[in-house]
Amino acid sequence: MAVKTVKLGVDKLEVGMFVSSLDRPWVDTPFPLQGFFVINYEDINELRLYCQEVYIDVTLGKCPEHYKADLMIPAPVSELKKSVPKDRSGKPRNIPHVVPLRISRSVYHTHIPVKKEILKAQKLHHRLAETFSDFMYKLRQGSYVDIAEPSKIVNELVDSVTRNPDAMIWLARVRKWDNYSYHHSIRATIWATIFGRHVGLNREGMRALALGTMLCEVGMVHVPQELLEKTGAYTADEKATIRQHIQHSLDIVNKMEGVSPFARSVVATHHEYFDGGGYPKGISGDEIPYLGKIAGIAYAYDELRHPRQATNSVTPAAAMNKLYQLRDVAYQAELVDEFIQAIGIYPAGSLVELSTNEIGVIIEQNATLRLSPKVMVMLDANKQPLKRMRLIDISQKKRWLRKDNVMITACLAPSTYCISLDKIQNILFKHSWAW
Repeated sequence: MAVKTVKLGVDKLEVGMFVSSLDRPWVDTPFPLQGFFVINYEDINELRLYCQEVYIDVTLGKCPEHYKADLMIPAPVSELKKSVPKDRSGKPRNIPHVVPLRISRSVYHTHIPVKKEILKAQKLHHRLAETFSDFMYKLRQGSYVDIAEPSKIVNELVDSVTRNPDAMIWLARVRKWDNYSYHHSIRATIWATIFGRHVGLNREGMRALALGTMLCEVGMVHVPQELLEKTGAYTADEKATIRQHIQHSLDIVNKMEGVSPFARSVVATHHEYFDGGGYPKGISGDEIPYLGKIAGIAYAYDELRHPRQATNSVTPAAAMNKLYQLRDVAYQAELVDEFIQAIGIYPAGSLVELSTNEIGVIIEQNATLRLSPKVMVMLDANKQPLKRMRLIDISQKKRWLRKDNVMITACLAPSTYCISLDKIQNILFKHSWAW
């Protein structure tokens, strides 16, 4: 199937179209993904700020009604996205048939600002860490474990995320623990819960998702510690040993009372891939339960952001780009698109550079304009610390200063310019500045 593109004015874009290239270089825009689906009208509004015309790929997305084959205009070759799905060997492959998802983004609304929710979230996050750490310690000791306390804490997590997800997004980024498996599971649980909120899961579904995601890696207690702490590449035998953690997890969870079948399905399928290339069973498409698909993306995102080798970590934007490249390979395309919308290219706590050359940290996202969050500016254009940090709302800058728009131009690694996210966190908690 050949790539077919149509040049279209931004005002003629429709939801469902696939934007393959722009009328300006991608690097001159805040869009880090070179090719994306128009998911909602906010995407179109964002494009209006930077482009007059775009190229859409009619083989990947919706075609305009006036489209005719003889009117097609070739887009710049360097900007085109490969449209023929490939398997891991590079050969053309078939995408599994799936039933269209029923996604309801309007179920939950953020009614508490992050500056109010974050104080409650901090205490909850600390209890979440302590509860899970104690739970895992008892498992390692072979002691009796009760699911009641973990169930209670994930229910509170669901409540917090429902009120305002940005508070937990911030905490998931800056909180650290010594044991990788513990905090990897906790962060993945947070990402999954936020994702579940975004797609409109009911409270019961979100609780099953959160509990199941937290329990996914409990079987790691039966994996040799030296293997978990290994820094180099794994051998084939070592990979096989690590993959056994899923069965170990199921053996543990199946002995517990109070874990729903939905939560168990998350444990069983979070490493299955959309194209059948995952494990343990190699199932594909809709053979993978909905909640299992969500948890799989959450774990993959956190692994990209926080790998065992800290030096291999990538920025949130780069992690989303990698997930995007795995659409309909490891993960269902529609869910990847929704995950990007849920977490955002620039989630709370991201270090960014602005078009003013200043450096800041994302404090809170805009629910509708995901590329226009609130940013705490910390360094001036010369990369020197400001005497007094200031907060800017990029969505307001775009609205009132159209001739002098402030935009995000780059997402930076947390260690860039030696900025401490812990320091920003303390400022937030102490409320030592007005915003």
